[in-house]
Amino acid sequence: MQLAQTYSNASALTHLGQTKALMLAVLSEDDRNVFMSETHLVGGEEKAVIDMTSRELAAAIKERDEALKAVEQAKAGQTAAEQAREKMAADMAMANERVAGLNDLVERYSAEALERQETLAQVTAELEALKSRPVEVAVEADHAAVEAARKEAEAVMRAQVDQAEAAQKKARANLMELSSALQRAKLEREQAEVELRKQLAQAEKKAALASNEDLVLFNALFEQVQELVNKMGGVLLKVRPKDPEKARGLSKALLALSEKIQEEAGHE
Repeated sequence: MQLAQTYSNASALTHLGQTKALMLAVLSEDDRNVFMSETHLVGGEEKAVIDMTSRELAAAIKERDEALKAVEQAKAGQTAAEQAREKMAADMAMANERVAGLNDLVERYSAEALERQETLAQVTAELEALKSRPVEVAVEADHAAVEAARKEAEAVMRAQVDQAEAAQKKARANLMELSSALQRAKLEREQAEVELRKQLAQAEKKAALASNEDLVLFNALFEQVQELVNKMGGVLLKVRPKDPEKARGLSKALLALSEKIQEEAGHE
């Protein structure tokens, strides 16, 4: 009843047989029709579904599922690559904005430090001029009062010099601190750019594979073979001390597999 409900074409059931029909029933109707209309590589030979054994059909269905999964993963890689590009652009924009802001501040603080330097030079010169200026007073002038006034003027001028010197030191300290922050920001931007470009290159490499379904399938199968070979190697290590004779047989099997892989790799 399940097969009758699944297959609208009764002749398909007749040609496939119950076992293979049940195996194909897990696919959607559209996927099943496409799968049955195509030939599949089985043991190095192209075969139609109707000509496959049940075991060969199971392997072909499994390979199809793995290929579809690999394609989905590759599409996810494409999405990740696009997100990586967007993140890189956003992060670099923020880094550039921060560096630009610090550059503006450095220019402003540089101008302020120069202004403080000029002010200090001016008031220092005025103080020295005041010290060396001759005192011209009338004969009846009170020399003590004149000297007191002179010292008071020098004290006022000295306070101005001290204030200008303190302001100039503070401006230079601010400028040095800001310059250091600017250098750190530039270095952080460079390091971030290197890391982001590395991540982007990896993401784009994965995305590039998605454009070729054959490569996607090859990579998926290659990873499976690697995993299987590692597992077989682990089994061989366990068997070797217990049964050297069987271990030699397993080693020969692995070598035969290796030769088969070399043979396939050597095909033009």
